[in-house]
Amino acid sequence: MRKQIGIADISRFASRLIVFEKSYYANKNAKEPYKNIKCARYTVNGRNGDKVQSHFIKGKKHEEVVKTVSLRELYPNIKHVYDSNGVLIARRNGLGKPLLLTGKGFTKYIRTK
Repeated sequence: MRKQIGIADISRFASRLIVFEKSYYANKNAKEPYKNIKCARYTVNGRNGDKVQSHFIKGKKHEEVVKTVSLRELYPNIKHVYDSNGVLIARRNGLGKPLLLTGKGFTKYIRTK
């Protein structure tokens, strides 16, 4: 059984997060709406996550911090966790599933129970 990662380990070892964000759109042809799940990018800043959006100005990429959210609020919706080297250290396969370690990167320093 693979081991889970906690909020304290994310704030210590992670540098970037990919978070599920739900969006619902109505389908005009069918009676039921369909669900479209989008993802947002966050950078870890201590116990907070800063939502980052990228845009291009005169052909150059600029990143802008849109909002700051605590990791405790983000934790149930985190999809991927990356360390400072860009290595995927934890992933969640779907909403409502556990956030599991991948065994790569800085995960060798994470103590699990």
